[in-house]
Amino acid sequence: MVLARGCHLLDGGLESSLKWEVPREEGKILYHLDLGLFDRLKFPLEHQAQFQSLALAVEQFVDTVWLPRRNRTLGVLLYQGTLDFSSLVGGSYLDARDRCYDFLNTLAKRIPDKLPACLSFRVPESMPALQVAQLISADLVEHFTLFLNGCPFPHAHGIWDKDDTYHFPQIQDALPATAILFPPASVTAEEAFAPLEPLFTQLHNTPYRLINEEHLTEQWHGLDHLYVSESGLTPQGRRKLQGFQAAGGTLTL
Repeated sequence: MVLARGCHLLDGGLESSLKWEVPREEGKILYHLDLGLFDRLKFPLEHQAQFQSLALAVEQFVDTVWLPRRNRTLGVLLYQGTLDFSSLVGGSYLDARDRCYDFLNTLAKRIPDKLPACLSFRVPESMPALQVAQLISADLVEHFTLFLNGCPFPHAHGIWDKDDTYHFPQIQDALPATAILFPPASVTAEEAFAPLEPLFTQLHNTPYRLINEEHLTEQWHGLDHLYVSESGLTPQGRRKLQGFQAAGGTLTL
């Protein structure tokens, strides 16, 4: 198991000189490039000059920290904090989610593919499991390595422990044979998700996984039983389900 006991903090905020002290010890390091996301920004997320300043910090990290130490770098955290985006930027939780991920995904384009871009989320205890699933939907975070603290359902992401230890995701040898098919992030209608909400309680004692509709075809290996919200399906999703059934899979709508 790959883990990091804490991370090395670098100030990449708007007031930073971007001149950093980098540890010289042996071993691989997880860096946290603290950009002030999202509660310490001076301007709205859409402010271009602010974004360019933070993008410069990312580029400076890549050039001066990662490139000389690429073999001793586990990854770089761009965000560490609550999953409750709406408490940081306002608006509904789905609107806040989309704005924050748009920002993060645009920022991550400045990071080379060989450098893992990471996000660590603390899940509020009061946040419903369905909402958590919507906030870490696979089609939103596919370019990131995620670390979760307090997630209320099984997942294949990394773990962020209370003692600030980061356990990197592992490839699982045996995946659960039961799954919930999750609508893509573009689907936001409440009726699409209502049938899924009770499943998080119903399957509490059953090993299961969440599969995003976009990834069903490549992830149905070893899958026997799939729970589906029919009103949340796209036309492409319906075609994929036909293939799943043709391969011997069972659906519960």
